[in-house]
Amino acid sequence: ADCRMQAAVANSLAIRLWKRGMTQQAFGVLRALKECRPRRWSVVSSLLVARLGAECGALQEASEILDSTGGFDSQEWEAPVVSGIHPMAATRQNEGSHAYTREFMTLHAVLCGAPPGDPDACMAAIER
Repeated sequence: ADCRMQAAVANSLAIRLWKRGMTQQAFGVLRALKECRPRRWSVVSSLLVARLGAECGALQEASEILDSTGGFDSQEWEAPVVSGIHPMAATRQNEGSHAYTREFMTLHAVLCGAPPGDPDACMAAIER
């Protein structure tokens, strides 16, 4: 399975839960991602765990997770990209270690450059 795609799906699930006010469950998704598959961790996962940890009162645990995963500088993926898990993933098969870079950069720009709940700021962050 493609670790990058699975990280993106887990991060998307955490964001959906967070938007629905389920911060504990969203934090739990990231905790499970880190515990069962640490090689699927991304800088987006780090940003999410930091924000969610602050919101649900789990700052100490969030700090421990960030320390164990390389924090916000964790740009290296330990697992190779494996194509073919999904038709969308197959379109990325020739990108090698750069697969999904644009998507992760876009998500990173939104999480770092737009305040929560402001769709106009999100769009501006994506366009930068």
